[in-house]
Amino acid sequence: MLSIKPAVAVEAHLPLSKTCLSVERAYAYDYIIFYRWLSPELYERGRVMARLVAEMIEKKSRRIWLDQHQMTRSTEAGDVTKRISNTFLSVSQIIILAAPGDWDRFKNPDDIHRWEWEMSLRSASLNHINITMSMLDSMTPGSSHHTSLDEPIVSQTGAMSKESHAIQTAFKAGKEYVVPWDSQEEQRIEQAMQDLGSYLSNLDHSLSYEGTDKKVVWRKSCWFASQGIGHPFLDSETDIAKFDGDLKDGLTGLQALHDIRTRESAHCLKSALDSALVTTSMAVGIDSELVQRCTVRYRAIKYTPHAGAPGGIGLHPDGNLLSALITNGPGLRVYDLDGTVRFPGHRGTIMMGGSTLYRWANEFIPTFHDVDISGNEVKVSIVAFFNFPDMETIPRTLRAKGDNFFHDIRRIKEDDKLPSGELSVLWDVIIKNHQLSLPPVLASG
Repeated sequence: MLSIKPAVAVEAHLPLSKTCLSVERAYAYDYIIFYRWLSPELYERGRVMARLVAEMIEKKSRRIWLDQHQMTRSTEAGDVTKRISNTFLSVSQIIILAAPGDWDRFKNPDDIHRWEWEMSLRSASLNHINITMSMLDSMTPGSSHHTSLDEPIVSQTGAMSKESHAIQTAFKAGKEYVVPWDSQEEQRIEQAMQDLGSYLSNLDHSLSYEGTDKKVVWRKSCWFASQGIGHPFLDSETDIAKFDGDLKDGLTGLQALHDIRTRESAHCLKSALDSALVTTSMAVGIDSELVQRCTVRYRAIKYTPHAGAPGGIGLHPDGNLLSALITNGPGLRVYDLDGTVRFPGHRGTIMMGGSTLYRWANEFIPTFHDVDISGNEVKVSIVAFFNFPDMETIPRTLRAKGDNFFHDIRRIKEDDKLPSGELSVLWDVIIKNHQLSLPPVLASG
């Protein structure tokens, strides 16, 4: 399955035979082509891409989408070159998707991301796609380049099984799993985090919610939401009011998306978070149809310097299905059931199982964690809270004779704190093995 990457999408009639690929009949298209441009020379990649895009623009009745900009036949060549150059400065892998007939469904550039994600799920059905450099040459006659494409793309079932096993092993022990980034993806994410942090700096301070150990911290925060992985960010108060987050920070998030730089940064981070959520969802047995029904809320936080004792976010498991975290500094601490405290690195997307996953699957332990912030600590984090559709009955796909699970996120979050709740046994183990002294509400013994 292809991971989600920032992409350039191009529609065109390409000189390829339909026999170049094998796709399930249910998902038949005129052409589906996945290209990866891996040359380290940005200028060379840009030059080749510019030639390709310029040719596409000259063809009648074709629409070109480039890095969320619509290109038409009237677009000046200089504008094309400029936008391509900007794209290649920030995007290391360009995937060109061509599927005539699909483009009528796009009402805005955000929808491209969803289509890419749908195709990434379907890519597991692709048995073999034979792409050669001669095909590229046929599209860019006379070009001289050093761009290389991957070897023929085959199903990555074996590789996914190995990663899925690692995720399952970690989650069954109540541990986190880190989805790694490559070096170029890391650079993009670091820049996006800096840009997001710059915007958050202008917001008002607020205190975090009081944790189990009464710990709080000053922070600047807002959140965004989408109806699911690959869906665009929601842009109305009515829509975000349906989520379980505080409305004030949600409205602040709506305002933040009006800032172009912040919106682009949020999209970049959303792509990385969504990709990790897809990988992890498949590993824990959430099928692709159910994944598409799950909602996502993305909270962006800038922890700010404060006087006095160290603050932070108190010990807890997230009351969600899955959490995906990107942060640019230390402070996250994971509390294993055996009494070990670990400090995950922050060079990857940190995945954690939530209490909803524990209730639904009954085999994955939620990840108990806290965040420690020293007096002069400044860092930015964004966490995606992934949830089943609320107030709906969800099938338990991991059980052969499974009953159904009714998802009520507010009840789950309240029950997480109760001494007689479903997590009480786990809390007892954590408190005992870590020799903690927490408020009586969490002591069931």
